[in-house]
Amino acid sequence: MRTADGYKTRQRAVIESILKDNSDIHMTVDDIAAKLISIGENVGRTTVYRTLEKLVNEGKVRKYTAEKNDSACFQYLTNTGHCHEHFHLKCVDCGKLLHLDCQKISELASHIASDHGFTLNAGRTVLYGVCEKCRLKG
Repeated sequence: MRTADGYKTRQRAVIESILKDNSDIHMTVDDIAAKLISIGENVGRTTVYRTLEKLVNEGKVRKYTAEKNDSACFQYLTNTGHCHEHFHLKCVDCGKLLHLDCQKISELASHIASDHGFTLNAGRTVLYGVCEKCRLKG
């Protein structure tokens, strides 16, 4: 099947499927490679990187980088552009990503902008902690 940027290969379909099935978490290239191996798919890391970049450019996948030297994380976007409008919470135990549509955090962002002259980028702001499920386990 041909797409605007080339062919939609079976490898691309499998990678996209993995991301869709795990859209509630950020996945690194290593995570995706491990999933591919676990389902018996022989897809090279270069193909994974290229596919991810294409999906990012198409707006289907979001790329996150916390720090300069950290591995990039990727997340399938279920609603195109939706993740640019709110903040995120990420569980450091299970990796789950929670979308935070909350008036209080929006008020905090407004306060930071008006009182400190700094505008937060909601789409790139991730707060790290432990989700309720992991907290109750431990």
